[in-house]
Amino acid sequence: MKEMQEEYSRHEADYQKVLCPYIGLVCAAHVEDGKYHSAQVTELLQDEGMMARVVLVDIGFCRVVQSCSLRRISDKFLVLPAMAIRVS
Repeated sequence: MKEMQEEYSRHEADYQKVLCPYIGLVCAAHVEDGKYHSAQVTELLQDEGMMARVVLVDIGFCRVVQSCSLRRISDKFLVLPAMAIRVS
């Protein structure tokens, strides 16, 4: 997780912005805790001003974030599968 924060907190990380998000996109999302998390876009909320609903795949939370906070995810962060599992 620390490596992901370092990767996406650099100023040059702006070139990794997702320009056209789509449902199913695997990406890094900057959320309210101020950190980047591995995420998957589940819904685009254009009525909300270009927002996206994402699932944070390593912790299982759903969040609504601004589309401009999404970054292309580096291959090195795709080595492990999603770590969250659904419990009913």
